[in-house]
Amino acid sequence: MSTISASLNPSITAQKSSSWQLAKGYAGIIDSRESTYRTYLDLTGYFLPMTAASAFRNVYNFIETGFETSLDAAFVFTAPHVTKFNASLWSKFLLKESEQKDYLNYLSFQFPDLDSAENFEKAKERIIKEEPLDRRRIGELYESAGKKDKAQEYYKKAQEIKSFSESLKCTDEIREKIVNLKEKVIITESLIEGAFFAGEGLLTRAFRKHILRQDQYTGTLSYTENNNGTDSYSILQKIGIGASFIAAPLSSWGLLQYGKGKNNNSKAVRREIDMTHGIFPKLGLLFTYLQVPFYIGKIASAQDKFEIFDFVFKQFFMTPSWWLGHRATNGILAKNADIEFKKENGIDGVFVESKTYEKNNSDSTWEKIKKYCPEPTKVQHVIDKTEHDPTLKEKALDKHAGVFYKGFGLHSFIIWVFMMAGNQATRILAESEN
Repeated sequence: MSTISASLNPSITAQKSSSWQLAKGYAGIIDSRESTYRTYLDLTGYFLPMTAASAFRNVYNFIETGFETSLDAAFVFTAPHVTKFNASLWSKFLLKESEQKDYLNYLSFQFPDLDSAENFEKAKERIIKEEPLDRRRIGELYESAGKKDKAQEYYKKAQEIKSFSESLKCTDEIREKIVNLKEKVIITESLIEGAFFAGEGLLTRAFRKHILRQDQYTGTLSYTENNNGTDSYSILQKIGIGASFIAAPLSSWGLLQYGKGKNNNSKAVRREIDMTHGIFPKLGLLFTYLQVPFYIGKIASAQDKFEIFDFVFKQFFMTPSWWLGHRATNGILAKNADIEFKKENGIDGVFVESKTYEKNNSDSTWEKIKKYCPEPTKVQHVIDKTEHDPTLKEKALDKHAGVFYKGFGLHSFIIWVFMMAGNQATRILAESEN
């Protein structure tokens, strides 16, 4: 009936079409780069299912979890702004006055780009080609979503990056300056962001005590009395909490030093302890200034053994999800969409890389897993593969958005199931000791 009504009323069809164009535009914006993709993956694959699962416990745990996940979201969403601030601050000390305005452009270079003049020149070519294109594409996506002012900001930035890169001359001095700037920014970022995540357990305990007026872990309130928890911190806990606050800068510094080695492992670390587009942390850097202090701080500040068990049980599933969860959902859906798209249009390698289909007997187990659960391609790749045909490009973007939303929804649901299992496991443990 609704379909018939829509066909008889063009305004309904237009409204639905407009809504889908908006949704498609936002899917492209979120998927335009690794950092924003990961941020929203955290939002839908951690914050939301965690909060939803806590609703099945009790009202206090629901409010507490909402508070915790709000802190997480605030820390993640503000990270690029913190990076810009501390990069701007360091530029005042490390760059000439005439260079300071371009501090973000200098950060666009990756560490391996700065190892030699040859690498530097290759990086310049890459930056001139990729960075302005990245900004223009995001501008186009904002424009398609009706955000014209925001789109103009990105168009302007694209031209600025192009002009800067074309005029930049390679010297040993400038390469050393950029390395120094990047290292200082990363260590400072690790110190600031690490402190945020290290302190989350303390803030949660304070919220629990002073706002919720509870003296035990709220996750077990419905079925235990306060016979295991403590309102104070032991010496061991205090040491652990202190360690969590210095863990991020120490681990980042240590890996930066290790990355200066000449072996393949060192080179791999050097690539990961870095930023993309100047301000967005790669997964390796997220691990040092987010996961490390967060895990230590949460365990050290836990009120009782049930809170520790609940946290560890859930993180046992959550940590692999960081690396493989989106591959097993978005990736498999993207691969199926790619196969379907080839049948319909005769072109593959649009939603996953073409090498996904290559079979090699010498592939390691991890390589086989990556091909079965591939990394979905970013929206820029989808556009590049279909740019020659506007109609085909629209079909591809429609399918890309469909895969994007289905994958995020499926991933969120699976994590929610794991969180519910954690709730039940903690309840069984707590009730067994009553």
